Amino acid sequence: MRRCILAPEAALDLVEIWRYLKKKANVEIAEQVERAIREKIVFLASMPGAGHCRRDLTDEPGSACGTENILGRWQDYRDSGHGGNKKLKERDPNDLLFTILQRASPDMERDELAQLEESWKIRLHTRDHGLNDN
Repeated sequence: MRRCILAPEAALDLVEIWRYLKKKANVEIAEQVERAIREKIVFLASMPGAGHCRRDLTDEPGSACGTENILGRWQDYRDSGHGGNKKLKERDPNDLLFTILQRASPDMERDELAQLEESWKIRLHTRDHGLNDN
């Protein structure tokens, strides 16, 4: 298996996720999630071109949908400093870091993709403890 070296911030994030899951669930769940995250990291490191452009979807600020997908979202954040996200307006646009949590099928319907994105916001509590105010 390929070995990946995490940036210090990413390693700290992984530790915090593990601790949170241990507290809220149990050690087994924390280990399972950490293992899944590490597997995705290795996959993405070995397949940097993975993914598809969803040209059938419309552009929507704050969403990974649209012709430019996640790249378009982060270019908007870079250019405007916040991409319309209220909580990002208070942050330094030069200090943004994001993580791809899950790849979606190119055949996934727009509503299904929006539900998937919403499920991650709920699971990670990013409205209460993160930067999602949408």
